[in-house]
Amino acid sequence: MHVDPAYTSRGCAERGHIDRANRVPQAWFACRNCGFVDHADRNSSRNLRARAWELRRRGAPSTAPAPPRKHEESAHVVLPCGRGAGGTVLAYAP
Repeated sequence: MHVDPAYTSRGCAERGHIDRANRVPQAWFACRNCGFVDHADRNSSRNLRARAWELRRRGAPSTAPAPPRKHEESAHVVLPCGRGAGGTVLAYAP
């Protein structure tokens, strides 16, 4: 699912206060409202997780790609692809 990342680096993961001044040093987040301090990336990721959880709770469909299909062992074909020092080298083709 797509989560809008707007203001996640400026918003407090504890209380939700959004302010540009919360990010004075680039690597750290310090909320000017409640005093919460955390690493900036961790704070942003907590905000993204909270937004994703809220979207999921409201029934938003997932937009993640489906996992690749697993092939059955019998579906592989052995093809000769050249000669090595010990004989024929084989390749497996799906």
